[in-house]
Formats: sequence, C-alpha cells, structure tokens
Amino acid sequence: MSSVILGETLPSLEIGDKGEVCLVNDDVSFKTWKTTGLKGKFRLIQHLAGKAEAKTINQALLDAVKNAGYSRDRFQTTTIINLKDVVFGTGMIVEAVGVNGKKQFPWTSVVLDREGSFSRAFSLAKGSSAIILVDEDGKVVFFKDGPLSESERSEALSTISQCVAA
Repeated sequence: MSSVILGETLPSLEIGDKGEVCLVNDDVSFKTWKTTGLKGKFRLIQHLAGKAEAKTINQALLDAVKNAGYSRDRFQTTTIINLKDVVFGTGMIVEAVGVNGKKQFPWTSVVLDREGSFSRAFSLAKGSSAIILVDEDGKVVFFKDGPLSESERSEALSTISQCVAA
C-alpha cells in the first residue's frame, strides 16, 4: 500500500545520489532533489523503474501532455528513474538515457535515484510506472501506481488542464 495520500503534500524526501540532472550548456552535473521543492508549479511526477518496459506503461499520458503544450511557467514534468530497479548490468545505460532525456527536453526535471529512495519511501510497485499530480501548493491531486486505464488517463489530463488553466 502506497503512502501517497490525495490532498496531502508528499512527505519530505531528498534524493542526492545521483539526484536531479542539471545542464549548463552541454555540461551535466547533479544536485540533490527534494519533494519540498515541488511548490510553485503544477507538476506531473512520473516515477519509473529503470527498465524499457516501465517507460511504455503510461507513455500515452506523457504524449498527450507533450501535445497539449501547457505553459512552462505553470506546469512541469518531473521524471524520477529508479536506478535500483534495473535489469542487471544496464544501470549506466539507463543513466545515459535519463541524461539524454534532460538534454532533449531541458525544461523538464529528470531525477536519477540510485538508491531507489522514492520507490521505497512511497511503497511503489517494482518494475512499474507511477503517476503523481501535485498542485502549486505541493498537494497531491491525482495518484496511480501502475498502468492508467483510459478513464484514469482522461481524469489526469482533465485535472492538469483545469489546474494549469485556472
């Protein structure tokens, strides 16, 4: 059972090993990422196991969000990649994919979680994808651990549209 609770803020958590991918020109560095920094924008947090199949689980939602073109001043995606949940021997490849994702979409937030801290803290399923929507005050307004049904995807998109347009 997950500890993500609708209407509540995510409990305080820091991911510092690796952490958030930062780019200055093409130079890559990392900084500690904190749940306490989620306020100020509406956010879609996608937590992924570091496996190719996990990325495809809720890709339809991410594609719809990308096509919607929400204002970057009011909306941001955060992808947290669980490097503890990878196929043996692929960790460095998964890290490179995460860094390349940041280079391709520099306005997004990409977090590499070497210790699996996020998954462990919130009791998320292994090998999967979780979607958490957090409003400007840092409160959880939508949560699903695992594949979204068509109606859940519609609900998530409707929630994003209503909150970002407000």
